[in-house]
Formats: sequence, structure tokens, C-alpha cells
Amino acid sequence: MKLTKILITLGFLLALISCKQELPYPLDEIQQGVVVDISKTPGTDELLTAEINEDNNISVTLNIPWQQGDYSTLKEAELMCVYYPAKGAAKNVVYKRGITSFPAVIAIDMNELCGLLGIPALNDGDRMDFVPNVVLKNGLTILGWNPVTRTYNNTAFTSWQVDFGNGSRAYSYRARYAAPLLFDPNDYQGPVICIEGGWVYDPENGDPQVKVSIINELPPDEYIPAGAAPEDIYGMEVDGIWDFGCKMKMWVWVNGRILTLIIPEQEIHSNWCFSTYGCYPMRFMPIPGSFDIDTVNKIILFTVDTRWGPWTFGEVDYELHFQTEEEE
Repeated sequence: MKLTKILITLGFLLALISCKQELPYPLDEIQQGVVVDISKTPGTDELLTAEINEDNNISVTLNIPWQQGDYSTLKEAELMCVYYPAKGAAKNVVYKRGITSFPAVIAIDMNELCGLLGIPALNDGDRMDFVPNVVLKNGLTILGWNPVTRTYNNTAFTSWQVDFGNGSRAYSYRARYAAPLLFDPNDYQGPVICIEGGWVYDPENGDPQVKVSIINELPPDEYIPAGAAPEDIYGMEVDGIWDFGCKMKMWVWVNGRILTLIIPEQEIHSNWCFSTYGCYPMRFMPIPGSFDIDTVNKIILFTVDTRWGPWTFGEVDYELHFQTEEEE
């Protein structure tokens, strides 16, 4: 990973003096899609209840961001559910088709959805992601989640600021629900296995040992969700992340009531290690919708956009694997 990042950096510097670039694909064959926002409908459940389907009152709202502009190529949207069982492989199913007017508020009948998935009910630790599929008038369907690559569509638009009448927020490409086990902050501290973009940190070979400790501070007010109580929010200091030759600390918070992460934009260290090229601060920009807390396997996942001054070095995925009871 260290060598990879150095090569990326050198490539970036060469790009600054490059005067011509050729695209690796024919520009005239690019298919334009439609961006659809999806979010949890206010006033409905934030989490799922296991075993008793009738106890789940969940609903999602689909809408078109104003930045999309003309979407006359859209025939209809679909609502897809991506189901992640606590144990086993993910599966997906289209829950609703023929969505043609926006905003579209769609209540989820959990008995019906579980029937489509071929399961009797949810179990503790199961998760569900709801994503919009886009069907164009030319017959092309653009999936919100690709079962082959297991990736989400439209993640590049998370920098868009949308406002559908209930406050400005970042564009959301999925609505995530979990039927979690109880979150105990004491289980989420100490040395962890850190995986950065697929690279597993190996302290025995010179990589940093990443450690997580509990902090008492709350995040900045503007990052605290409406209705969140201070006692529901747990702060964590993640110490030892390696980036561009520097060991860094970053801060994340867990909303234990609804099991989501709060990651403010933050400066990671005072200056970039290759200070010959300047002293811009390195910043981590959180990618909305990328956060996940797996309370079964005790894993926290998130994605950030790394930036040095006015330049971006792209998104980086982090996984923090905490010790489970079987490993203790």
C-alpha cells in the first residue's frame, strides 16, 4: 500500500505537467442515466426488528435532485432491496416497479418483502439496503446495486447538496436499515485489524498498529442528527492510520440508538509529508451513505475522500475489525 500510494503521488505530479490525455473508452458511446435520491421517510422506523415482521414500520422516499436537470429519458424507477444476512451471501430483489412520479413515498410490507427474498423473517444482525434502479425509455435498466461487481451506482454524486423541503443534506444513493445486536461501546476499543482499500495493515512488517479509544467529546453541533440524544453518541479516536508517509489520527462517532456513524470533515495532520511541494493540510471528507456497523462481526466500515489542498486523491475504504468473543 505504501508503494502504491507513492506511485499514485508521482502519477499525480506528472499529471500536473501533462498536456494531453486520451480516454480509455469512446466518448460517443457513454450512456447518460438519471440520478435518483433515496432516503428514509421522516417519522418512520430507523432500524429493523428481527423475527416479528409486523413490528417494522419502514418507508423510503425517492426524489430527483435539482442538479439532475432534464430527466425526460427516464421511463420509470424501481425499488430494489439488497439483503445482507448476518451469515451467508447477499441477495437482491426488486420490491416495486413502475415508479413514474416524484417524490415517491413507498411503504415496505416486511411480510411481502421477506416472501420475495424467500426468508420467513429477519434475524439479529441482518441488514437491508434499498436502492433505486433506473429504467430508460430506450429499454436500458441501470441497477442501483450490481450483483456481479457488488458495487453501488451513483456514489460519485454524494457531493451534491439536495433539499426536498426538510433541510439541506448530501445526496443519498441508498437507504440502509439494520436489525442490530445491541451496540456496546466497550466492545469497540483497543488494537484493531485495519484494512485500507483491501490492504491489511501488518504491524510485524512495519505497518502501524491501529488502536481505537473512547473519547468523551461530542461531534460539532452541525453533525449531530436531529433528535439524537448526547447519551446515544459515542466518540472514538482512531490512531495509526497511514497515508502518504504519515501516521494520523481521525475521529468518528457512533449513534448507538440508530446504529449509524458520524464522521465530520476533519484535518488529519498539520502538513503533508512531501512538504517540498507545499504545506497544504491533508483532509478527510466523509462519503455519505458509505458507513456501516456490523454488530455481529464487530466491524466498522466507512469511506472517505482524501484531499491535499485543492486536489483530491480519491476515495479510500477503511475497515476496522474489533476482537469478537470467539477470538478472545
